[in-house]
Amino acid sequence: MKTIILFDIDATLTPPRQPINKEMTDILRNLNIDFAVAAGSHMGLLRDQFFVPFYENGYRGEFDAFISNGTMRYHCSYGDEMKVEESFAFNFRKYLGEEDYQDIIKALEEVLAMEEFKLPPEIVIAEEKITDRTSMINFMPMGRVQLMGGEAQENRDRFVAFSESTGYRKKVQSHLQKRLANIIEDKKLQVLLGGQTSFDLVIEGYDKSYPMYTLKDEGYDKIIFVGDALFPGGNDYVVQEYIDKWQGKGDCPFEAIKTEGWENTIDILKEKGFVENF
Repeated sequence: MKTIILFDIDATLTPPRQPINKEMTDILRNLNIDFAVAAGSHMGLLRDQFFVPFYENGYRGEFDAFISNGTMRYHCSYGDEMKVEESFAFNFRKYLGEEDYQDIIKALEEVLAMEEFKLPPEIVIAEEKITDRTSMINFMPMGRVQLMGGEAQENRDRFVAFSESTGYRKKVQSHLQKRLANIIEDKKLQVLLGGQTSFDLVIEGYDKSYPMYTLKDEGYDKIIFVGDALFPGGNDYVVQEYIDKWQGKGDCPFEAIKTEGWENTIDILKEKGFVENF
């Protein structure tokens, strides 16, 4: 049986918004099955969080990366030099058309201006709140910085604590789902919780289910997804929904495993017998 394991990156292979470390790199170097990655973030963030440190930590080999919520595909060849080449990209804006695209942007800007969604003064707000990642839009009300430094991490932690205690992200998600109901119905738009702090606006079928059915079509008999956001509304949950709705002959070729973080991912790989020499 030809098997591949498909990893989310943030909080699955790395600590939240931190670079992949040497321990995880060594684990992936010693896998006895093929692997690929499927991340919500775009190349601008993942270059320093995953692609470059993975190479610098000593990984040598080939793998595919499905980023921007799974719908931009890169083939990665790590040898004497690091080669990362785009092979497919879904265009969110072109698919929607300009009218619907601009209505989505307007809806996000409305959230930022609404009194009920104002963030408390102890949370520092950065400038980049709406990011077009070509295949999706990422919305982060507190604004986005690059890799976390000490103060930025503390600010992020304050937002996470605030959101969890007040239900902030769930409320924003519910508002956007109502506000954008027509586009959701007509164009299969989805508003998902991305990571711990943001929202991913994607098109059904052009999300993290895309690498699942693509890898099956390319000849894999078993595709195992490992991610931290397999809960309803999380940006990995579309994988679980795809599995639950799967209809075909014989056993389902897909499996989804929830991880509690990068250290738990290592435990899962060892328990499954996917790691050699550890």
